[in-house]
Amino acid sequence: PDAGIRVLQPNPWKQETYNWCIELHNQSAEAYRCFNPVETKKRVKAIQHHASAPQDKFRGYSVLIDLLLRETRFSEAFTEAQCGLRTLGIKFSHELGVMKVRKFAAETQKLLKRRKADDLLSLPLMTDEKQAEAIRLCAVYVSASICLGQSMSAAIGSSTALKITLQNGIGSFAAVSFVLYGVE
Repeated sequence: PDAGIRVLQPNPWKQETYNWCIELHNQSAEAYRCFNPVETKKRVKAIQHHASAPQDKFRGYSVLIDLLLRETRFSEAFTEAQCGLRTLGIKFSHELGVMKVRKFAAETQKLLKRRKADDLLSLPLMTDEKQAEAIRLCAVYVSASICLGQSMSAAIGSSTALKITLQNGIGSFAAVSFVLYGVE
């Protein structure tokens, strides 16, 4: 992938080569993930800086967050998950308190409306790639929150993941949203 990136120089991010450049940077970040975290982060940061659409950033966020979690750098994984969620328009307040958590829980309970497991499994299939990525990022947010002892952040992240599933349907991370909500 790095040779391909060099071929695209001096301006690899121009419109004609943009898709190639995103793909090559993602492949390079994935290749370096196992043995060179510094180079992985460089590739991901380049993607985050130059990507023109949120979905173009998904793979890079995934690689970086995976790297940070494997290095037990939960605070940085938490921050990157927040950044990814902000990219998707999901913002969590820094002022988390019992009342905020109760509000989120009440909103989620309203969406559940006494649904049974069979009702949840019969939700339509999720087709929105952004929503599926939001659930995945919420899962990271919750995991990192728990590791950091931030139970209120974990509660809000799990409620958010479940609300996204209830509003958008069953996707590859729907089971994660159900489990996260059940844990809290």
